Amino acid sequence: AACSSSKQAPWAAVGSANALCSTAGNFFLGRCREVVGNEADLLEANIANNTCQSQDKVATASRQLWKVLSITALAVLAGIVHFGRRDVVAEEQGMINEDTFQNGTSQNGTTRAEEQGVINEDAFHNGTSQHGTTESGKTQNKSQAIGCCSWNSEDCGHGDNFCQEGPHHCQTCNGTWGNFSDPCTWGHPPAPPLPKIENYVGKMKLGVKILTYHLEWRKTGGGAAPFARESTSKKIPYDVMGFQECKNPWELLRQADWQDDYQAIHVAHGRNVQLCIAYRNTTWELLSSGDAWASQDQKYGSRYMMWARLRNTKTKEILFFANHHGPLPLNSGGVPGGPATASALLGQVAKNSESGDAIILVGDFNADGGSLTIRQLECRMNHVAWGDKYNGVDNIFANVAFSHISRGHGKSLYGGNSDHDALEVFVDLSPKDSDMAFL
Repeated sequence: AACSSSKQAPWAAVGSANALCSTAGNFFLGRCREVVGNEADLLEANIANNTCQSQDKVATASRQLWKVLSITALAVLAGIVHFGRRDVVAEEQGMINEDTFQNGTSQNGTTRAEEQGVINEDAFHNGTSQHGTTESGKTQNKSQAIGCCSWNSEDCGHGDNFCQEGPHHCQTCNGTWGNFSDPCTWGHPPAPPLPKIENYVGKMKLGVKILTYHLEWRKTGGGAAPFARESTSKKIPYDVMGFQECKNPWELLRQADWQDDYQAIHVAHGRNVQLCIAYRNTTWELLSSGDAWASQDQKYGSRYMMWARLRNTKTKEILFFANHHGPLPLNSGGVPGGPATASALLGQVAKNSESGDAIILVGDFNADGGSLTIRQLECRMNHVAWGDKYNGVDNIFANVAFSHISRGHGKSLYGGNSDHDALEVFVDLSPKDSDMAFL
């Protein structure tokens, strides 16, 4: 019993050192405690080899450990002050693109990182970061209560949504509230911070029907288009569709007999980047469109995101619609990794959309719900639909509340001749929760 009691003294030093670590803040807490943990492991090994040392020796060991841990923790904190200052600036203000990533240089600017803190093709290859000014110290949790809502008792669940607003909301979601690890911070830095996406607030009663479909063009030659046409109804035609592996959207529209009702936008960067958006021209008009590098496939090269900013001809509501084909291997996030890919996608959305836009991001992300790419996209947008193929790599995100999403988490459309299923979702852009009567 005396031996057991004597062993507890050194662990008091470990606890004190951990408390010192906590002054580093949540972001650096893991780094500091990792060092302390290593010292504690050495202590445990020493005690195991000398099971019944005298009280004096253990007390001496405790004092020595406290000195070591205090110095170690302070050293870590000092490093944080030096390197963390740079990292926090990069996190709060940084912008990585393909050029800057390869070259390792830094350029300073005055643009808000929330709007332009993006990763692009130039930054990725060159390694530079362009710094701007943005708000700091924000987490995805809106509640004043410390902690987050978890469904696995290991880390925080979905990000900035109802379940994370506090313990009561978490309980309503059948989750557990506590100080769990926050996946929204994983990998940042070295990846830039996740830009904030403004939540949509409806102004007019308007329903939007969305489709995403990986066509597997090399196999089907666009032959999956008639299936997509047959899956929609005359009563509720698709408003906007995003296609991946879409080599010729005009052939796609011809095969689906949509030439008169839809306009197409095509983005091609070599053989491996073929993206299309088709929008219903009787109800939507194109305001702007574009594309940007989003990640790097380990085998097939650069991956892009394309977008179209559309205005409803009747209500004048604006929809920012983005389409992405993600990098391989599955769930890797490509060469930059999941956090960087998520940051790049969100950065381009924030940069090219405008305040008040309804935002929808669709695609074959080559990442399922357990990947860091998808989990970090969930930190800023609602994950409103996912498919079945390859464990759910086809996904739809929106800045619209879940209460405005029909058909649960989307509907997979089975039976096409692609190796993916089409995925559709209905979105209600009305000002308040509705009964989806427009469907």
